[in-house]
Amino acid sequence: MFTSLSTELYQFILAQGLMFGIGDAMLFYPTISAISHWFDQRRGLALGIVVAGSSIGGVCWPFMLERLFVQIGFAWTVRTAGFMCLALLAPSCLLIKPRLPPRKSAGVNIGAIKDSFADRRYALLTAAMFFIFWGMFIPFYYLPSYGLAHGMSLYMANNLLAILNAGSFVGRIVSGILADKLGRFNITFICALCAGIILMCLHAIETAAGIMVFSVLYGFFSGGLISLQSACVAQITPDINMIGDKIGLLMATCSFGVLTGNPIEGALISGGSGKFGAGIDFSGIILLFGAILVLIARLTMDRKLWKVI
Repeated sequence: MFTSLSTELYQFILAQGLMFGIGDAMLFYPTISAISHWFDQRRGLALGIVVAGSSIGGVCWPFMLERLFVQIGFAWTVRTAGFMCLALLAPSCLLIKPRLPPRKSAGVNIGAIKDSFADRRYALLTAAMFFIFWGMFIPFYYLPSYGLAHGMSLYMANNLLAILNAGSFVGRIVSGILADKLGRFNITFICALCAGIILMCLHAIETAAGIMVFSVLYGFFSGGLISLQSACVAQITPDINMIGDKIGLLMATCSFGVLTGNPIEGALISGGSGKFGAGIDFSGIILLFGAILVLIARLTMDRKLWKVI
């Protein structure tokens, strides 16, 4: 709502950047933690279904906003989106039920943070997800520009995000099903590896049809990474009371990668006179490096690749 009233840059930064970011984090991470408390054997599927809801929104919002901006303008479009989110989220918050009572201790437990990173599996997983998210989210922001640069119409270029989210919806659920059967770390590694390879293939993709196929495939494998990160944390956390802390700590670390990835990509594109090659290399290489770290974390638990981990 405050974004709809903003007229200066600092106001947009405070409203859409700071306030929205804090609110989004306070909604997302407690929800994911609560789900992890209730499920064990089918935790991957449960988390996949929960986060798949955001993919449905990612399909719907681009079409809705594009029409609303033309019909009612920016301010009322943002207000309409805010009212819709309020109507959807209010009952959702009431339906979330924690399995365990809140801990009596309050504040940041520095000792718990040190103990978490003393676990090699958790430290490696956190480093892996930092690099994965550093590169993974970049195409979400620059894919429409890439489509426009390769001859797509403005309408179709804007719809690439909806296509990507449609692939992500399927990927989040399918990866959850496979992770429960084949191992969460195993499927996370496969998703990261495939997403990185597909991203590097963007060098050779210049047609509209090819870019749309890329959007579907990249959405599918990147969607699996979004849903499985929390399942991996829960798997290596024996104390169920610490799952929320560790998920929050991991994502707080990853946020620095997400924050800096897009400005770096923009600088690389500007430095290349509008060419996307250097940006694709940057995002693809660090995503693949993150995949390697996931594999190393998985091998610290069992060196037999066929084991369900």
